[in-house]
Amino acid sequence: MKPLIPLILALALSLSSYAQSGWPRANNHTGGAPQTPQGWRTPQDKPRGDQRAPFSPELYMKALVEFVSKEACLTENEATKFEPLLREMHQKQHTLMEKQRKAFFRSRKNQSLTEEDFERLVNNSISTDIEVKKIEQTYYKKFHNVMPWKKVFAVRIALNKWQMEALNRFQPDRGNRRNQQPNR
Repeated sequence: MKPLIPLILALALSLSSYAQSGWPRANNHTGGAPQTPQGWRTPQDKPRGDQRAPFSPELYMKALVEFVSKEACLTENEATKFEPLLREMHQKQHTLMEKQRKAFFRSRKNQSLTEEDFERLVNNSISTDIEVKKIEQTYYKKFHNVMPWKKVFAVRIALNKWQMEALNRFQPDRGNRRNQQPNR
């Protein structure tokens, strides 16, 4: 399981901007029904029962690039130059988040952590979140070398939309819980 803290933080920061209508987009696309990202799984990897299909990082990244390119209306030339930058950004962010995930995992197994240990874990987590955002900031500037700022902004919106759809994929009833009556 990937660390959820950076993902939740990123979603919280971006959700308000995505939720507001009227944000500039790279095209005049009029919303419509959200499209589920394709390519996360191959057709032969259909899950059986509670079993999940194996995750393929390559299929995931390919689907992400296709989704973002389509949502941000990137030209073929822009998409070709954008893809290696996005892959590089994700790899750097993943490396940092993986270290954080391992630290959290080790801490859950250790029952003898002191207050200072927990303080260090929290501070390291926050530092990791900041580093992830610094990487993102650096790469958005690199994206601008490939495309105009309007499309860079559309890429950011598309990445946020991808994350929301990914969360919905793993928890399809996530949005319905608010409206459900408690079991009595």
